[in-house]
Amino acid sequence: MSDGSCFQTLHASDVQAGLLELLRRIACEKGRIEIVGEDGVCDTVLISKAELESIEHALDLLSNSEGMQVLCGALKRFAEGDGFADGIYRAPQVQSAAS
Repeated sequence: MSDGSCFQTLHASDVQAGLLELLRRIACEKGRIEIVGEDGVCDTVLISKAELESIEHALDLLSNSEGMQVLCGALKRFAEGDGFADGIYRAPQVQSAAS
């Protein structure tokens, strides 16, 4: 159970014994653990708050048509090699719909 991977699948019986350790590890890392039941079906996913916020931010950005246009433009400029300064890509800032 402690192989250090941020993305792993564990059986519910293994999780039960080390839940506190898993909660501490996931809370400090960006990752997820799939928890499967006795039938081998993935019933639950344990993710960190940071991972959830990243997913929510991506969904917000993708659901915001202005944000999506900015993202598409940034990807196009990136593909064309535009937007680089000192070897670092400077992506435009996008306001989330919640702001």
